[in-house]
Amino acid sequence: MGIPITYDGDGETTKVTFKYLKQLPKIAIGVKRVINDQMKNIDQFREKQLKKYEIYNSEHLENKNIKQIENIWKEFMIKEFFINEERYLLQVYINTIKENDLKKELLKIIDYGEYLNVLSGIQNLSHTRPLKKECEIIKKIMNNNEILKYWKTTNESQILIDYIKNKEGKYFEGINEYIDECGYHSNSDLDLTVAPYYYDIKSIIVRFKNNITSENIEILLKNDLEKNNLYNNVIDKLRKKLPKGKFLRIEKKIMELKKFLWWREELKDLSNRYYSLVKKYTHALAQKYYEEKIIKEKIDIHYLKYTDILDYIDKKITKDDICFIVDKNRKYCKSFVNFKNPNDIGRRYEFVEKVKNKNHLKGIGCSEGIKTGKVRIVKDISDINKVKKGEILVTKFIDTGWISRFGILNGVVSEYGGTLCHSSIVAREYGIPAIVGVENVEKIFNNGEIIEINGGTGEIRKI
Repeated sequence: MGIPITYDGDGETTKVTFKYLKQLPKIAIGVKRVINDQMKNIDQFREKQLKKYEIYNSEHLENKNIKQIENIWKEFMIKEFFINEERYLLQVYINTIKENDLKKELLKIIDYGEYLNVLSGIQNLSHTRPLKKECEIIKKIMNNNEILKYWKTTNESQILIDYIKNKEGKYFEGINEYIDECGYHSNSDLDLTVAPYYYDIKSIIVRFKNNITSENIEILLKNDLEKNNLYNNVIDKLRKKLPKGKFLRIEKKIMELKKFLWWREELKDLSNRYYSLVKKYTHALAQKYYEEKIIKEKIDIHYLKYTDILDYIDKKITKDDICFIVDKNRKYCKSFVNFKNPNDIGRRYEFVEKVKNKNHLKGIGCSEGIKTGKVRIVKDISDINKVKKGEILVTKFIDTGWISRFGILNGVVSEYGGTLCHSSIVAREYGIPAIVGVENVEKIFNNGEIIEINGGTGEIRKI
Protein backbone atom coordinates (compact mmCIF):
# COMPACT_ATOMS: atom_id res chain seq x y z
CA MET A 1 0.00 0.00 0.00
CA GLY A 2 2.17 2.83 -1.26
CA ILE A 3 5.58 1.16 -0.76
CA PRO A 4 7.29 0.29 -4.08
CA ILE A 5 7.97 -3.40 -4.68
CA THR A 6 11.70 -3.74 -5.25
CA TYR A 7 12.31 -7.30 -4.05
CA ASP A 8 14.07 -9.47 -6.63
CA GLY A 9 15.14 -12.51 -4.56
CA ASP A 10 14.00 -16.12 -4.73
CA GLY A 11 11.42 -15.92 -1.94
CA GLU A 12 7.64 -15.85 -2.24
CA THR A 13 5.86 -12.55 -3.00
CA THR A 14 2.18 -11.68 -3.09
CA LYS A 15 0.69 -12.38 -6.52
CA VAL A 16 -1.66 -9.83 -8.08
CA THR A 17 -4.86 -11.87 -8.42
CA PHE A 18 -8.55 -11.02 -8.60
CA LYS A 19 -8.91 -12.15 -4.98
CA TYR A 20 -6.05 -9.84 -3.96
CA LEU A 21 -7.55 -6.87 -5.87
CA LYS A 22 -10.87 -7.42 -4.12
CA GLN A 23 -9.11 -6.99 -0.77
CA LEU A 24 -7.51 -3.63 -1.69
CA PRO A 25 -10.43 -1.40 -0.59
CA LYS A 26 -10.52 -3.19 2.78
CA ILE A 27 -6.73 -2.78 3.12
CA ALA A 28 -6.97 0.93 2.20
CA ILE A 29 -9.66 1.48 4.85
CA GLY A 30 -7.50 -0.39 7.38
CA VAL A 31 -4.45 1.75 6.58
CA LYS A 32 -6.51 4.94 6.91
CA ARG A 33 -7.77 3.74 10.30
CA VAL A 34 -4.20 3.04 11.44
CA ILE A 35 -3.13 6.55 10.38
CA ASN A 36 -6.08 8.18 12.16
CA ASP A 37 -5.42 6.17 15.33
CA GLN A 38 -1.73 7.11 15.21
CA MET A 39 -2.36 10.86 14.90
CA LYS A 40 -5.25 10.91 17.39
CA ASN A 41 -4.15 12.45 20.69
CA ILE A 42 -0.49 12.32 19.62
CA ASP A 43 0.20 15.60 21.46
CA GLN A 44 -1.14 14.18 24.71
CA PHE A 45 0.85 10.98 24.19
CA ARG A 46 4.09 12.93 23.81
CA GLU A 47 3.43 15.12 26.85
CA LYS A 48 2.54 12.10 28.97
CA GLN A 49 5.69 10.23 27.92
CA LEU A 50 7.90 13.28 28.48
CA LYS A 51 6.62 13.57 32.05
CA LYS A 52 7.32 9.89 32.64
CA TYR A 53 10.79 10.33 31.16
CA GLU A 54 11.58 13.11 33.66
CA ILE A 55 10.48 10.88 36.54
CA TYR A 56 12.59 7.93 35.37
CA ASN A 57 15.57 10.15 34.54
CA SER A 58 15.58 11.67 38.04
CA GLU A 59 15.93 8.20 39.58
CA HIS A 60 19.25 7.86 41.48
CA LEU A 61 20.65 4.34 41.25
CA GLU A 62 23.95 4.71 43.14
CA ASN A 63 22.72 3.38 46.50
CA LYS A 64 20.22 0.81 45.26
CA ASN A 65 20.82 -2.91 45.63
CA ILE A 66 20.71 -5.45 42.82
CA LYS A 67 17.06 -6.41 43.44
CA GLN A 68 15.90 -2.79 43.35
CA ILE A 69 17.74 -2.11 40.09
CA GLU A 70 16.36 -5.31 38.54
CA ASN A 71 12.82 -4.22 39.45
CA ILE A 72 13.31 -0.71 38.00
CA TRP A 73 14.83 -2.14 34.81
CA LYS A 74 12.01 -4.68 34.42
CA GLU A 75 9.23 -2.16 35.03
CA PHE A 76 10.72 0.33 32.58
CA MET A 77 11.33 -2.17 29.76
CA ILE A 78 7.92 -3.84 30.02
CA LYS A 79 5.70 -0.82 30.70
CA GLU A 80 7.36 2.10 28.92
CA PHE A 81 10.17 1.54 26.42
CA PHE A 82 8.39 -0.43 23.71
CA ILE A 83 5.34 1.86 23.71
CA ASN A 84 7.51 4.68 22.34
CA GLU A 85 9.33 2.43 19.85
CA GLU A 86 6.06 1.09 18.44
CA ARG A 87 4.65 4.57 17.97
CA TYR A 88 7.85 5.86 16.34
CA LEU A 89 8.23 2.93 13.91
CA LEU A 90 4.56 3.14 12.95
CA GLN A 91 5.11 6.82 12.09
CA VAL A 92 8.04 5.82 9.84
CA TYR A 93 5.77 3.37 8.02
CA ILE A 94 2.95 5.92 7.64
CA ASN A 95 5.36 8.53 6.28
CA THR A 96 6.66 6.07 3.69
CA ILE A 97 3.13 5.42 2.42
CA LYS A 98 2.28 9.14 2.31
CA GLU A 99 5.57 10.14 0.67
CA ASN A 100 5.35 7.57 -2.13
CA ASP A 101 1.82 8.70 -2.95
CA LEU A 102 2.80 12.39 -3.06
CA LYS A 103 6.08 11.76 -4.89
CA LYS A 104 4.39 9.84 -7.68
CA GLU A 105 2.00 12.74 -8.31
CA LEU A 106 4.48 15.62 -7.93
CA LEU A 107 7.21 14.22 -10.18
CA LYS A 108 4.79 14.49 -13.11
CA ILE A 109 4.76 18.27 -12.55
CA ILE A 110 8.14 19.27 -11.06
CA ASP A 111 11.68 17.87 -11.17
CA TYR A 112 13.26 15.77 -8.42
CA GLY A 113 15.32 18.64 -6.97
CA GLU A 114 12.19 20.77 -6.62
CA TYR A 115 10.43 17.84 -4.98
CA LEU A 116 13.18 17.66 -2.34
CA ASN A 117 12.74 21.41 -1.70
CA VAL A 118 9.04 20.81 -1.09
CA LEU A 119 10.05 18.57 1.84
CA SER A 120 12.35 21.20 3.39
CA GLY A 121 11.61 24.15 5.66
CA ILE A 122 10.06 22.13 8.52
CA GLN A 123 10.00 24.53 11.45
CA ASN A 124 11.42 23.74 14.92
CA LEU A 125 12.68 20.27 14.03
CA SER A 126 13.66 18.38 17.19
CA HIS A 127 17.15 17.41 16.06
CA THR A 128 18.12 20.97 15.15
CA ARG A 129 17.47 22.09 18.73
CA PRO A 130 20.71 20.73 20.28
CA LEU A 131 22.77 22.62 17.71
CA LYS A 132 20.76 25.79 18.23
CA LYS A 133 21.30 25.44 21.97
CA GLU A 134 25.03 24.89 21.40
CA CYS A 135 25.24 28.01 19.24
CA GLU A 136 23.35 30.04 21.82
CA ILE A 137 25.78 28.93 24.57
CA ILE A 138 28.91 29.50 22.47
CA LYS A 139 27.73 33.00 21.59
CA LYS A 140 27.43 33.77 25.31
CA ILE A 141 30.96 32.44 25.89
CA MET A 142 32.36 34.51 23.02
CA ASN A 143 30.70 37.64 24.38
CA ASN A 144 32.50 37.29 27.74
CA ASN A 145 36.24 37.94 27.34
CA GLU A 146 37.23 36.25 30.61
CA ILE A 147 35.29 33.06 29.91
CA LEU A 148 36.36 33.05 26.25
CA LYS A 149 40.04 33.33 27.25
CA TYR A 150 39.62 30.37 29.64
CA TRP A 151 38.10 28.15 26.93
CA LYS A 152 40.68 29.16 24.33
CA THR A 153 43.77 28.75 26.53
CA THR A 154 42.84 25.75 28.70
CA ASN A 155 43.23 22.23 27.31
CA GLU A 156 40.29 19.82 27.27
CA SER A 157 41.58 17.54 30.04
CA GLN A 158 42.09 20.49 32.40
CA ILE A 159 38.64 21.88 31.61
CA LEU A 160 37.17 18.49 32.57
CA ILE A 161 39.16 18.44 35.85
CA ASP A 162 38.03 21.99 36.64
CA TYR A 163 34.43 21.10 35.85
CA ILE A 164 34.45 18.06 38.15
CA LYS A 165 35.89 20.22 40.96
CA ASN A 166 33.40 23.05 40.52
CA LYS A 167 30.41 22.21 38.31
CA GLU A 168 28.60 25.40 39.24
CA GLY A 169 31.56 27.65 38.32
CA LYS A 170 31.05 30.59 35.95
CA TYR A 171 33.03 28.91 33.17
CA PHE A 172 30.62 25.98 33.04
CA GLU A 173 27.15 27.52 33.06
CA GLY A 174 26.84 26.68 29.37
CA ILE A 175 27.77 23.03 29.89
CA ASN A 176 25.16 22.62 32.62
CA GLU A 177 22.54 24.33 30.48
CA TYR A 178 23.35 22.03 27.55
CA ILE A 179 23.24 18.90 29.75
CA ASP A 180 19.86 19.91 31.21
CA GLU A 181 18.30 20.20 27.75
CA CYS A 182 20.31 17.79 25.57
CA GLY A 183 22.10 15.42 27.95
CA TYR A 184 20.13 12.40 26.76
CA HIS A 185 21.95 12.56 23.42
CA SER A 186 25.37 10.99 22.94
CA ASN A 187 28.12 10.59 20.34
CA SER A 188 26.18 7.52 19.21
CA ASP A 189 22.52 7.57 20.20
CA LEU A 190 21.94 4.10 18.74
CA ASP A 191 24.81 2.33 20.50
CA LEU A 192 23.87 1.04 23.96
CA THR A 193 27.54 0.92 24.97
CA VAL A 194 28.02 4.69 24.43
CA ALA A 195 27.12 6.84 27.43
CA PRO A 196 24.71 9.81 27.14
CA TYR A 197 26.22 13.27 27.62
CA TYR A 198 24.90 13.27 31.19
CA TYR A 199 27.85 10.95 31.93
CA ASP A 200 30.16 11.91 29.06
CA ILE A 201 30.99 15.53 29.80
CA LYS A 202 34.31 15.32 27.98
CA SER A 203 32.61 14.93 24.58
CA ILE A 204 30.67 18.16 25.16
CA ILE A 205 33.86 19.96 26.21
CA VAL A 206 35.73 18.72 23.10
CA ARG A 207 32.97 19.88 20.76
CA PHE A 208 32.46 23.26 22.44
CA LYS A 209 36.20 23.95 22.43
CA ASN A 210 36.53 22.94 18.76
CA ASN A 211 33.74 25.30 17.76
CA ILE A 212 35.05 28.16 19.91
CA THR A 213 38.68 27.95 18.78
CA SER A 214 37.86 27.39 15.10
CA GLU A 215 35.16 30.09 15.16
CA ASN A 216 32.63 27.79 13.52
CA ILE A 217 29.76 29.64 15.15
CA GLU A 218 28.98 31.80 12.13
CA ILE A 219 28.28 28.81 9.88
CA LEU A 220 26.80 26.38 12.39
CA LEU A 221 23.24 27.39 11.58
CA LYS A 222 21.90 27.80 8.06
CA ASN A 223 19.47 30.51 7.06
CA ASP A 224 15.87 29.43 7.72
CA LEU A 225 14.66 32.13 5.34
CA GLU A 226 16.64 30.57 2.47
CA LYS A 227 15.03 27.17 3.10
CA ASN A 228 11.57 28.71 3.23
CA ASN A 229 12.28 30.55 -0.04
CA LEU A 230 13.20 27.28 -1.77
CA TYR A 231 9.93 25.77 -0.58
CA ASN A 232 7.88 28.86 -1.49
CA ASN A 233 9.38 29.00 -5.00
CA VAL A 234 8.16 25.48 -5.74
CA ILE A 235 4.74 26.17 -4.25
CA ASP A 236 4.43 29.33 -6.41
CA LYS A 237 5.35 27.27 -9.48
CA LEU A 238 2.65 24.69 -8.65
CA ARG A 239 0.10 27.45 -8.00
CA LYS A 240 0.69 28.97 -11.45
CA LYS A 241 0.85 25.67 -13.28
CA LEU A 242 -2.15 23.83 -11.82
CA PRO A 243 -5.91 24.46 -11.75
CA LYS A 244 -6.92 25.94 -8.41
CA GLY A 245 -8.73 22.82 -7.18
CA LYS A 246 -5.84 20.48 -8.00
CA PHE A 247 -3.29 22.87 -6.50
CA LEU A 248 -5.21 23.11 -3.21
CA ARG A 249 -5.49 19.32 -3.04
CA ILE A 250 -1.75 18.84 -3.64
CA GLU A 251 -0.83 21.66 -1.23
CA LYS A 252 -2.92 19.95 1.45
CA LYS A 253 -1.06 16.67 0.80
CA ILE A 254 2.30 18.45 1.06
CA MET A 255 1.40 20.13 4.34
CA GLU A 256 0.10 16.85 5.75
CA LEU A 257 3.33 15.02 4.84
CA LYS A 258 5.46 17.81 6.36
CA LYS A 259 3.40 17.56 9.53
CA PHE A 260 3.98 13.79 9.59
CA LEU A 261 7.71 14.33 9.01
CA TRP A 262 7.78 16.75 11.94
CA TRP A 263 6.07 14.16 14.12
CA ARG A 264 8.50 11.47 12.98
CA GLU A 265 11.34 13.58 14.37
CA GLU A 266 9.44 14.35 17.58
CA LEU A 267 8.81 10.65 18.16
CA LYS A 268 12.43 9.90 17.26
CA ASP A 269 13.50 12.44 19.86
CA LEU A 270 11.21 10.75 22.40
CA SER A 271 12.72 7.41 21.40
CA ASN A 272 16.23 8.81 21.96
CA ARG A 273 15.27 10.00 25.44
CA TYR A 274 13.94 6.58 26.39
CA TYR A 275 16.93 4.89 24.76
CA SER A 276 19.18 6.94 27.05
CA LEU A 277 17.23 5.46 29.98
CA VAL A 278 17.83 1.95 28.62
CA LYS A 279 21.54 2.83 28.64
CA LYS A 280 21.33 4.20 32.19
CA TYR A 281 19.47 1.23 33.68
CA THR A 282 21.37 -1.42 31.69
CA HIS A 283 24.72 0.09 32.71
CA ALA A 284 23.64 0.03 36.38
CA LEU A 285 22.44 -3.56 36.04
CA ALA A 286 25.68 -4.60 34.31
CA GLN A 287 27.68 -3.09 37.18
CA LYS A 288 25.72 -5.11 39.77
CA TYR A 289 25.89 -8.34 37.73
CA TYR A 290 29.64 -7.87 37.32
CA GLU A 291 30.12 -7.27 41.05
CA GLU A 292 28.06 -10.39 41.83
CA LYS A 293 30.07 -12.39 39.22
CA ILE A 294 26.91 -13.16 37.22
CA ILE A 295 28.76 -11.89 34.11
CA LYS A 296 32.54 -11.90 33.55
CA GLU A 297 32.71 -8.40 32.07
CA LYS A 298 30.25 -5.51 32.12
CA ILE A 299 30.10 -5.52 28.31
CA ASP A 300 28.68 -9.08 28.48
CA ILE A 301 25.22 -7.74 29.28
CA HIS A 302 24.97 -6.54 25.67
CA TYR A 303 25.16 -10.14 24.45
CA LEU A 304 21.90 -10.90 26.23
CA LYS A 305 18.44 -10.31 24.80
CA TYR A 306 16.19 -8.32 27.07
CA THR A 307 14.06 -11.47 27.44
CA ASP A 308 17.13 -13.33 28.76
CA ILE A 309 17.53 -10.70 31.47
CA LEU A 310 13.82 -10.89 32.29
CA ASP A 311 14.06 -14.69 32.55
CA TYR A 312 17.01 -14.39 34.92
CA ILE A 313 15.21 -11.80 37.07
CA ASP A 314 12.16 -14.10 37.19
CA LYS A 315 14.43 -17.06 38.12
CA LYS A 316 13.54 -18.99 34.95
CA ILE A 317 17.22 -19.38 34.07
CA THR A 318 20.39 -19.60 36.16
CA LYS A 319 23.75 -17.82 36.29
CA ASP A 320 25.27 -20.73 34.31
CA ASP A 321 22.59 -20.26 31.65
CA ILE A 322 23.53 -16.57 31.42
CA CYS A 323 27.22 -17.45 30.90
CA PHE A 324 26.30 -19.97 28.20
CA ILE A 325 24.04 -17.48 26.36
CA VAL A 326 26.72 -14.74 26.50
CA ASP A 327 29.39 -17.04 25.02
CA LYS A 328 27.04 -18.32 22.32
CA ASN A 329 25.83 -14.84 21.33
CA ARG A 330 29.34 -13.39 21.28
CA LYS A 331 30.30 -15.95 18.63
CA TYR A 332 27.01 -15.38 16.80
CA CYS A 333 27.59 -11.60 16.66
CA LYS A 334 31.09 -12.11 15.21
CA SER A 335 29.55 -14.06 12.33
CA PHE A 336 27.72 -10.87 11.25
CA VAL A 337 30.85 -8.75 10.82
CA ASN A 338 30.47 -8.70 7.01
CA PHE A 339 26.66 -8.77 6.92
CA LYS A 340 24.97 -6.10 4.79
CA ASN A 341 21.78 -4.75 6.29
CA PRO A 342 18.79 -4.19 4.00
CA ASN A 343 18.10 -0.53 3.28
CA ASP A 344 15.04 1.57 4.19
CA ILE A 345 12.15 -0.68 5.33
CA GLY A 346 13.45 -4.03 4.17
CA ARG A 347 14.84 -3.21 0.74
CA ARG A 348 18.08 -2.22 -0.91
CA TYR A 349 18.12 0.43 -3.63
CA GLU A 350 18.86 -1.90 -6.52
CA PHE A 351 17.83 0.86 -8.93
CA VAL A 352 20.84 2.98 -7.95
CA GLU A 353 23.06 3.25 -11.01
CA LYS A 354 26.36 1.41 -10.74
CA VAL A 355 29.68 3.24 -10.88
CA LYS A 356 29.96 4.99 -14.25
CA ASN A 357 33.71 5.10 -13.80
CA LYS A 358 36.06 5.35 -10.84
CA ASN A 359 35.69 9.15 -10.77
CA HIS A 360 31.92 9.43 -11.32
CA LEU A 361 29.46 7.72 -8.95
CA LYS A 362 25.73 7.89 -8.42
CA GLY A 363 23.46 7.39 -5.42
CA ILE A 364 20.05 8.67 -4.35
CA GLY A 365 19.81 12.44 -3.92
CA CYS A 366 17.96 13.36 -0.70
CA SER A 367 18.77 17.04 -0.16
CA GLU A 368 19.37 19.41 -3.06
CA GLY A 369 22.53 21.44 -3.54
CA ILE A 370 25.95 21.20 -5.21
CA LYS A 371 29.01 21.38 -2.97
CA THR A 372 32.71 20.58 -3.15
CA GLY A 373 34.81 19.55 -0.16
CA LYS A 374 37.35 17.18 1.34
CA VAL A 375 36.19 13.69 2.23
CA ARG A 376 35.98 12.87 5.93
CA ILE A 377 35.29 9.15 6.48
CA VAL A 378 33.60 8.41 9.81
CA LYS A 379 33.54 4.72 10.70
CA ASP A 380 32.77 5.05 14.40
CA ILE A 381 32.22 7.60 17.15
CA SER A 382 35.96 8.12 17.68
CA ASP A 383 36.10 9.81 14.25
CA ILE A 384 33.19 12.23 14.61
CA ASN A 385 35.10 14.98 16.46
CA LYS A 386 37.73 14.96 13.69
CA VAL A 387 35.18 16.45 11.25
CA LYS A 388 36.23 19.93 10.14
CA LYS A 389 34.44 22.90 8.62
CA GLY A 390 33.62 22.47 4.92
CA GLU A 391 34.26 18.72 4.77
CA ILE A 392 31.91 16.13 3.28
CA LEU A 393 30.97 13.39 5.73
CA VAL A 394 31.24 9.90 4.20
CA THR A 395 29.95 6.93 6.20
CA LYS A 396 27.91 3.73 6.08
CA PHE A 397 25.04 5.25 8.06
CA ILE A 398 24.35 8.41 10.06
CA ASP A 399 23.87 8.01 13.79
CA THR A 400 21.50 10.57 15.32
CA GLY A 401 24.30 11.53 17.71
CA TRP A 402 26.31 12.94 14.79
CA ILE A 403 23.66 15.42 13.71
CA SER A 404 25.23 18.22 15.76
CA ARG A 405 28.14 18.27 13.26
CA PHE A 406 25.89 18.88 10.24
CA GLY A 407 26.07 22.65 10.61
CA ILE A 408 29.77 22.78 9.63
CA LEU A 409 29.58 20.24 6.80
CA ASN A 410 29.44 20.83 3.06
CA GLY A 411 27.50 17.63 2.55
CA VAL A 412 26.78 14.01 3.53
CA VAL A 413 27.22 10.74 1.59
CA SER A 414 26.12 7.42 3.11
CA GLU A 415 25.53 3.84 2.09
CA TYR A 416 22.24 3.43 3.93
CA GLY A 417 19.16 5.60 4.26
CA GLY A 418 16.36 7.07 2.18
CA THR A 419 14.57 10.31 1.33
CA LEU A 420 12.64 10.21 4.61
CA CYS A 421 15.38 8.87 6.86
CA HIS A 422 16.44 10.95 9.84
CA SER A 423 19.70 12.26 8.36
CA SER A 424 18.03 13.28 5.07
CA ILE A 425 15.31 15.25 6.86
CA VAL A 426 17.89 17.04 9.01
CA ALA A 427 20.25 17.67 6.06
CA ARG A 428 17.41 19.46 4.22
CA GLU A 429 16.84 21.65 7.28
CA TYR A 430 20.55 22.53 7.48
CA GLY A 431 20.57 23.25 3.75
CA ILE A 432 23.38 20.80 2.92
CA PRO A 433 23.31 18.27 0.06
CA ALA A 434 22.85 14.63 1.06
CA ILE A 435 23.21 11.42 -0.96
CA VAL A 436 22.38 7.86 0.17
CA GLY A 437 22.53 4.41 -1.43
CA VAL A 438 26.23 4.43 -2.42
CA GLU A 439 27.46 0.89 -1.82
CA ASN A 440 30.86 0.34 -0.20
CA VAL A 441 31.13 4.09 0.26
CA GLU A 442 33.89 3.84 2.88
CA LYS A 443 36.08 1.82 0.48
CA ILE A 444 35.49 4.00 -2.60
CA PHE A 445 36.83 7.21 -1.05
CA ASN A 446 39.90 8.18 0.94
CA ASN A 447 40.20 10.85 3.63
CA GLY A 448 41.27 14.18 2.15
CA GLU A 449 40.10 13.47 -1.42
CA ILE A 450 38.25 16.37 -3.03
CA ILE A 451 34.79 15.47 -4.31
CA GLU A 452 31.78 17.36 -5.69
CA ILE A 453 28.33 16.12 -4.75
CA ASN A 454 24.95 16.99 -6.25
CA GLY A 455 22.26 16.30 -3.65
CA GLY A 456 19.50 16.63 -6.25
CA THR A 457 20.75 14.15 -8.86
CA GLY A 458 22.75 11.95 -6.49
CA GLU A 459 25.91 12.37 -8.57
CA ILE A 460 29.39 12.37 -7.02
CA ARG A 461 32.52 13.40 -8.92
CA LYS A 462 36.11 13.03 -7.77
CA ILE A 463 37.92 16.27 -8.55
